[in-house]
Amino acid sequence: NSQDTLYLYGGEFSDNPVTPPVPYSMWSYDIASSTWNQAQNPQTSAGDDSDGGGQPVQNAAEGAGLTVASLGRGYYFGGHLDVHTTAGWSISIARVYLTSLLEFTFPGHSNPSVSNNNQAAGPSGLYRNITQGGLQDTASFPERADGVLVYIPGFGADGIILGLAGGNNDTFTQMNIIDVFDIANSTWYKQATSGPTPPIRVNPCAVAQSAPDGSSIQVYMYGGQNLVPAGNQIQYDDIWILTLPSFTWIQVNTADQSVPPARAGHTCNSWNAQMVVIGGYVGTQLECDTPGIYVFNLSSLTWQNTYAVLEGANSLNQQK
Repeated sequence: NSQDTLYLYGGEFSDNPVTPPVPYSMWSYDIASSTWNQAQNPQTSAGDDSDGGGQPVQNAAEGAGLTVASLGRGYYFGGHLDVHTTAGWSISIARVYLTSLLEFTFPGHSNPSVSNNNQAAGPSGLYRNITQGGLQDTASFPERADGVLVYIPGFGADGIILGLAGGNNDTFTQMNIIDVFDIANSTWYKQATSGPTPPIRVNPCAVAQSAPDGSSIQVYMYGGQNLVPAGNQIQYDDIWILTLPSFTWIQVNTADQSVPPARAGHTCNSWNAQMVVIGGYVGTQLECDTPGIYVFNLSSLTWQNTYAVLEGANSLNQQK
């Protein structure tokens, strides 16, 4: 989202009833006018570590999405392509998992990493498919879907993005080493962590908040599920904190609290030092998750029954 417009990207076409995929169109929803708009057949732009530009934007599914409102950009990391996402894909061709990072510059914003003389993006925005940034050129950079991206301001010229969790049919991303994307340099790095390492998982959610004095930033990761062994998936109800700049993992002790049912595929958003959790898959043991919306206090590290509307300075890096 660009705060006045919502942008729809990715996802699978219906398999029941069967709906054949069509070439990707960019759908946007103007909040003020309550109207949808369609930009057909967008192409990528040339730029730093890009695919060279001039390529059709493909429709991926189960990647990790992120908005960085302060830069006027959105990102989509990894995911997969198959017969349910891509027009003309043969049913005899296996699913392909991605390592790319698709960047979308919102209309009206400029991006020095795109080769357009730093002109502001037009009404259809600008796409840059980042495919060659540092570790992406090596076999040590795994293909993945069902991960999560977290934006961390204050590191480098434009901040950094952390890629957490996810995996493919065969391997799952370990979290003792974190993939770090330097936005200004369009380059991926790896950063080792300390402390106990969270178990492998897909489809968690995560938010980042800074200490009031800006001395550290905490990434709160909640839930997700373990797909190993196949056919016996387990959802998690745990909360982990990755504290920066030390990159130390800390598990939150919620043993004495009433916690929501374990879940995966949910979303998290934070405001006023509270994390709001919405939705998610809670397994076959619950027909319906009620109420389906939960609030976790990031300061007291407790689940609470209500959301507290607070006043005061925005000292915790929340988006306005």
